[in-house]
Amino acid sequence: MSTINIVVTCTKQKTREPTRKLQLHNISSDSIEERAACWSKRLCSTAGESIPARQLYAGDHWAVARDLAKAATRSRQINVWVISAGYGVINIDEPILPYSATFSNPHPDSVIVEHFDAAKREQKTDWWNSLIGCNWPRERPHSLKDLAAEMPDYPLIIAASKNYLTAVYDDLLEARNELNDSQLLSIISAGTERLEELSDNLVPADARLQHYVGGVRRSLNIRLARHALHEMVRGSFTLNRLSGLFAEMLDGAPDLVKYDRTPMSDAAVRKYVNFNVAKRPHVRHTPLLRELRASGRACEQKRFRRLFREVKEAMHG
Repeated sequence: MSTINIVVTCTKQKTREPTRKLQLHNISSDSIEERAACWSKRLCSTAGESIPARQLYAGDHWAVARDLAKAATRSRQINVWVISAGYGVINIDEPILPYSATFSNPHPDSVIVEHFDAAKREQKTDWWNSLIGCNWPRERPHSLKDLAAEMPDYPLIIAASKNYLTAVYDDLLEARNELNDSQLLSIISAGTERLEELSDNLVPADARLQHYVGGVRRSLNIRLARHALHEMVRGSFTLNRLSGLFAEMLDGAPDLVKYDRTPMSDAAVRKYVNFNVAKRPHVRHTPLLRELRASGRACEQKRFRRLFREVKEAMHG
C-alpha cells in the first residue's frame, strides 16, 4: 500500500478555551529560544484533558482537513499532519491540550515579540526551529524533517499560506533533503510565486482556482489539496503531475471579479461599526464586513477586524 502525507496548518479557532497558563502572551523571556523552551515545558507539565487535534480545531479550513483522509483507497493511505505554532508537527489524531499560540501578528498570543530586535520573519523562523528542537516527551515526528526522514519514499504535500511557509522554511528545506526524490515534495500555496530555494516545489496556484473548489479564500490551499486527492486517484502523486493538474485548471479558470468599492477611512469604519453594534450588540465582525462590502464600500479584512475590536472594547469600557 502506498502512503501520502499531507501537512495542513492549525487554526486559531478552537472548540475549547485554553487555560491562562497555556496562552503564549503569559510567557515572557529575553530570547525566543528561552520562550519556546518555557512554553514546551508548560504544555508537557500542565494537567488537563487532552483531546485529538481533529476535535480541537474548528472553522471552514478545519472542516476540510477532517475530510482529507476520506480520499484513501484500498491501495492508498492518507496521513494528515498539522503545523502547530504551539506543538510543532502533530498528527491530526494526536491528543493535545487547548492552547493559544499563533504565527499571526498582531495577536495577543503571537510568537512575534514587538520589542525584540529581530525582524518578524526571522522571529517566526526562530520560534519554529526552537519549538521543534525542544525535548518533547511524545512520539516523533516533531518536525517536517522528522516526517520526511521516517517516510522518505512517500509524497509529502504541504498546503499552507506564505505566513506559515516563512515560519517553517528551514525545516521544510531539510525535509526535502530527506526525501529520496525532490519530486515527492509539493507545496500548495495560492498566490505564493517564490519561496527561495523551494520555489521549484511550488505548484502553480492562485485565487482563480477558487472557481473550481469553492469555499472562502483562506481555505483555498487545503481545498485544492483535497481536490487533487480526488482527481489523482491512480498513478504516482508527484510534483510534476500535480503541477500539470493545476496548470490545466488555471488555463480554464475565469478572471477574478474586480469589485469597484469605495475605500473607507478608519474613522468612517469606526462610525459604521459603532452604529451597527449599538443596534445589534451580538453582531460579529465577519457578517458585518460582508454587509459593508455589499453596500459598495471597501475595507481590508484584518483592518476591519482590528477596528471592530477597538470599538467593542471602547463600548464596554
